[in-house]
Amino acid sequence: MAEQQTTVEAPVEEKPVTEKPTKVKKGVGLRIVLWLSGLVFLFFGGWAFLPKTTIEGLFSFYGGLIGEEYAFSGGPLETYILRVTLMSFLAFGVFLIVAAADPVRFRAIVALAIVMSAMFTVFAPIAGAMSGVSARWYILDAGPALLMLVLLLVFWKQTRPAPS
Repeated sequence: MAEQQTTVEAPVEEKPVTEKPTKVKKGVGLRIVLWLSGLVFLFFGGWAFLPKTTIEGLFSFYGGLIGEEYAFSGGPLETYILRVTLMSFLAFGVFLIVAAADPVRFRAIVALAIVMSAMFTVFAPIAGAMSGVSARWYILDAGPALLMLVLLLVFWKQTRPAPS
């Protein structure tokens, strides 16, 4: 008579399958960059409403910080161009702060900020050289724009949805 063999199999523990999250990351870094950039634009945009003599003093102070003399002529056209430019800074600052609330939802504003930062980084030195101002002026303008560009790109990449 043949013996029947019975085999007992040990129960296999099933490990839970961990799926990669498909949700978009919160983007805290991007929100901080957008908030800080927005505040900077609001600060400088507020200069549009300062009296001409105060603007002249600010240009003189700023020039003293970098060791360059600059006299804001304060002519009507120069004052007009400066004020219109600064008012656009105000609007852009508001847009950046709105985008900071939900960078994924307002990705078009974030994309615009990236494009504008890239353009300013390239065009500030060109315009400065063409205008004949010292490199210190346009480097101190293009430098922060380059920093903003790099930070926006780094943090924007982190807000993309994880691959499924």
